[in-house]
Amino acid sequence: MLLATSVLASLAGAESKPSPRPEQPRGTKVSVAVTGWERDTFADVVLSDPDLAACVLLSPGWWSVARPPEAIPEPQRLAGTVAEQVAAALGATAPASISVALATADVKVPAAVSFGQVTLALLPQAAEAPATGLAQAVASSLVAASTRPAQVDPRCGEPLLVLGESLAAAGSLSLATLPPTLRPVSDWLEDKEAEPPLATLVEQALDTARTWSSRRARLQAVARPDGAPRGLAHAAALLVEAFGESSLARAMPFDLLLAWRADRDDTFPAMPAALKRALGRAVEAGLQRDPSDAERDALALDALSRTLDNGAVPAPPAGLELPLATRLLAAAVARPLGKGACAWVTGAVPPGLRTGCRSEGEGGGLVYVRPRPTGGSEIVARSQGGAEGVLLRWPGWVLFPVVDASRGEVLFIDATGVNAVALDGRAPARLVAPGSFRHLAPSPDGSHLAASRWPSGTIVLLSSSGVRELEANGRGGLTWLEGDILIASDREQLVLASTAGRVRPLPVKVPCVTSLARGGASVFATVASPCDPAIIAISPTDWTANRLLALSGDALGLYPRTDGSMVFGDPSGLWRWSGGDQAERIGAGLTPGPG
Repeated sequence: MLLATSVLASLAGAESKPSPRPEQPRGTKVSVAVTGWERDTFADVVLSDPDLAACVLLSPGWWSVARPPEAIPEPQRLAGTVAEQVAAALGATAPASISVALATADVKVPAAVSFGQVTLALLPQAAEAPATGLAQAVASSLVAASTRPAQVDPRCGEPLLVLGESLAAAGSLSLATLPPTLRPVSDWLEDKEAEPPLATLVEQALDTARTWSSRRARLQAVARPDGAPRGLAHAAALLVEAFGESSLARAMPFDLLLAWRADRDDTFPAMPAALKRALGRAVEAGLQRDPSDAERDALALDALSRTLDNGAVPAPPAGLELPLATRLLAAAVARPLGKGACAWVTGAVPPGLRTGCRSEGEGGGLVYVRPRPTGGSEIVARSQGGAEGVLLRWPGWVLFPVVDASRGEVLFIDATGVNAVALDGRAPARLVAPGSFRHLAPSPDGSHLAASRWPSGTIVLLSSSGVRELEANGRGGLTWLEGDILIASDREQLVLASTAGRVRPLPVKVPCVTSLARGGASVFATVASPCDPAIIAISPTDWTANRLLALSGDALGLYPRTDGSMVFGDPSGLWRWSGGDQAERIGAGLTPGPG
């Protein structure tokens, strides 16, 4: 018996029955605010609207083409159409409010990307561009951003669970793009038209002559926007519509299949005979009688991935060789829960990669933030040698991660305030200071943590004795110069501030600063529009400023590394500069910091 399914079979009953459906409100009201894209500096977008900044990172290349619209076409009608499409696609899980930032670009059809409750949308420049097309793009992006893997279901194996997921996702995406005149689908799509594409997909999903990895890839492709052929997409929409609640179909995909089988009122199209037979042996359906070791491992890894994606951490499975990426991800999910991360971090972890589970050999790297397409963020650790691994997975947006090696913690800012998570997962995540903050820097001796209140920019010191404000502004960034001395910028004036509360303006002005960092004997700054974007070096001996590197665009986040190179972020990702006139792109992310 397969490792993955033997556990599930022991939990399964003699007969697969639908789970009780939670009561859901009949009506879903969505408030939509449509505003024009304002081409602020990248730093301003990240600092003032992190959700929108995440959309920028999730849509590579959009920053360079998006332009503020001359006018929003029929804004009230547009907002109403978006609300209607979103409610139809997301059902009871539709957010109460959505913010849509609308830009124009040289595109033929509307496009959108979403993170949280914020959507960045591109509209063709033509004044007659229809509101319906934009509403469909927004709704589709919100469905994609809110669709997560279902939990492991002991009543069935992976093939049936993934089949149900694909149908639920494809159906929800189809409902997101169908105009109101084509809903309900049952009014115009006949069962005889829906049945053939459904039968074909079922046959492909359960065909044990093909490897599970190839079948899974096909099913996952169907679940992506524009991944299902039109006939299959409409048939899947008919299934989801018949089930009655799109959000429940995505959360409980096996129940969608069971409701389809139990249909007594011909609400659903006819179920393929192969699927009826499969549901009679749901745990083993679609699995080979004598699977290879690779097939066993693939299914067990699928089950583990589902568990991790749903925010739970089981004990490390015995007898299963885990890829390093899976081990690091499991530790990343375990850390904020206080479940203990180090049981997962065994084997060949690349040298220098931060784990918090080794006594030495983890210095010199960096950490940065990467938004996830399905919501939430990851803090990624990167060694000096370029090896990467997820250090922390967190709901919502995250900014300014830093590793405090002396305390064995990673610290960061989110919508709730400043948070700290033990790298070894010895205790659950803790909220260091509630409130709205930006920029974050631990003091060299570990006794203080400096941050800027937002949007005021007032610098605060966080320590064991509490929170204390300084008479200084850090809107443009802050970093520790030495001992108990900070250097900060309000984007025009540089100042020195001590933990004792003394503040002194410096005899040099560096306008348009967006971030500060200390490296070696110098202080470095990123400078953005309306000044010429650049990286600047500031000498603490005579307070002179020199341009090191001209940048092609605005940057936010700067980390000087121990090897003399520098990593910074811009709308297209993370860049490393090692001297000369050019920087090298090393990935996509935000606000690099010491790791």
